[in-house]
Amino acid sequence: MRKLTATSRTRTAVLAGVVALACVIGPQSSSWAKSPTPKPTRNKQLEHKIAAAADGAEAAGIKVKQARDTYTRRKGLAEKSLRSYQNAAAASDAAHRRAVAVRARYWQAVSNSRTSAAGLAQAQGVLQMTSAQYQQMVRNVYMGGSSLLQLGVVLDTIDPADLALRLQGFNALGAAHDTRLHNLTNARNDKAARLSLARANVVAVANLSGQLTAADRQAASSKIDAHHALYVSKTAAASAERSLRAARNALSDALVQLAALRASQRGVDTKSRTYSSGVRPGSLAWPVVGHTRISSIAGSRVDPVLHRAGCHAGIDIPAGTGTPIHAAASGIVVSAGTVRGYGNMTLIAHGGGMATLYGHQSRILVRVGQHVLKNQVIGKVGSTGWSTGPHLHFEVRLAGQPYNPLGWFGRSRTPVACYRRH
Repeated sequence: MRKLTATSRTRTAVLAGVVALACVIGPQSSSWAKSPTPKPTRNKQLEHKIAAAADGAEAAGIKVKQARDTYTRRKGLAEKSLRSYQNAAAASDAAHRRAVAVRARYWQAVSNSRTSAAGLAQAQGVLQMTSAQYQQMVRNVYMGGSSLLQLGVVLDTIDPADLALRLQGFNALGAAHDTRLHNLTNARNDKAARLSLARANVVAVANLSGQLTAADRQAASSKIDAHHALYVSKTAAASAERSLRAARNALSDALVQLAALRASQRGVDTKSRTYSSGVRPGSLAWPVVGHTRISSIAGSRVDPVLHRAGCHAGIDIPAGTGTPIHAAASGIVVSAGTVRGYGNMTLIAHGGGMATLYGHQSRILVRVGQHVLKNQVIGKVGSTGWSTGPHLHFEVRLAGQPYNPLGWFGRSRTPVACYRRH
């Protein structure tokens, strides 16, 4: 059976009221065999209302826990989405900066390309002009004949003064030839360098154009990702808040109803103590014959269904589905039906404020008000309610307080310390 937790403490009030009701509808003498079968009363209707309200409050409490878990999960998603948005926004800014830098380099390359194109055109003009001058000089030499040759200069001289004049002219012509040839070579080299630079700038412009397109596309994509992440973050946070608010409203409504019914229960408890009579049995019979293994004892434990700390009000006795369940002592059935958590449950009052509880049954074989005898079969083992497998959840209560059932089978009779009464 599932352990009683803080969210299911409302069941305590229900069970305490039910045990008290046992005294109201129980026998007025010490002999249970002579007690008349009690008639349905308003107390019994109130018991059902209290049980229903307690179930509602318990269910609302479970919803609150589930909503809080959902809220925590969705809040984590929202925070993760927000971090994604911040990362995407940073990526978008970085992509935008890269695009700006690439764009600046692109336009610089375009400017360089235009400058190099202008320089190339200028170098081409200088080359053409220098080449024309050089060609004109060569033609002049050719047209001048032998008089321009060094031998002709010597043979055709009239006197030494004429020879000196002719040699001076020849040397000037050679110097002019060397200068024009040097200028022509420089012009050609300058043109080749400017042509290479122009081609490099054209390639740079083409590459940077592709980088600029990719950078713009990445910046736009990063911006879209950032907006999407922000939307997911806000949606998850809003959904978590709505689920938590709805669960809290459900719990508030259930607790209001439970508070009103508990006020009525206190009046019933006062009357039930007036009729408390009968002899409390000193010994109990083992409720599942042939099955003595205990899978969970009374006291604090981690609930096997809710997986959180709680209080187990009885013991769990594993047995196959359909195994007979025997009454631990003679008494009157004060509750027989489905109760949240317990599943199919029977509560028997034995006198002197003592009651035993049998939970998770697959079948209930007795009815409210029925007198049962010790060792009489009252139901079948099952796994109804909050259960992880077929077993009997067995409790012993004195004046509503759960005690360790093993106290009637050789152990110390001590109350379940972790249990909180309402």
